[in-house]
Amino acid sequence: MKSGRALAVLVGGVFFLAVMSLYRMLDLMQGAEPQPRGEWSAGQFDQDLSRLRNKIDGLERLLVSNNRMVAMLRDSLHIHKQGGANDSAGSSHFQREPLPGCRLAGQKDSPASVQLLDVYDLLPFDNPDGGAWKQGFQISYQGNEWAEQPLELFLVPHSHNDQIKEELFFGFLGRLNRLADGFRLVEDF
Repeated sequence: MKSGRALAVLVGGVFFLAVMSLYRMLDLMQGAEPQPRGEWSAGQFDQDLSRLRNKIDGLERLLVSNNRMVAMLRDSLHIHKQGGANDSAGSSHFQREPLPGCRLAGQKDSPASVQLLDVYDLLPFDNPDGGAWKQGFQISYQGNEWAEQPLELFLVPHSHNDQIKEELFFGFLGRLNRLADGFRLVEDF
């Protein structure tokens, strides 16, 4: 019993040591070492403050640069929408005619030229024979054709292992068997 307790204390101590070392490593990586309030020096405070000011200045410059780029893109889009030419020097790839496909829509196009109700009037719905591709097909056989070898019937349910469908199928199969038991065969006469 003492060895079990000692092992538990040892494992707990190792776990505690690992957690504390991970905490210390993460703390050092972030550069935010906790220090008591009395140990803050004025030089370190000024250094941290200047580092923070530099980061804020860098973010402001980045924001101004991004705003300029968005304004340039907006202006070029407005020029392109109005059909103006590209004024950049050495541009040899302007388009003379619009390409087929999707374009930017400045406004809604005119109404459609084809009405679906008119199409229904134009299309014939005469339901032609589908040939081999129609639903179902004609079955013909001679009366004595199955005398030598009886016809085998396979019932295959369309079930995706659904419990309810299986129960319904087996119930149907049981009713079919009871119904077939009541038949009188030709040999019975």
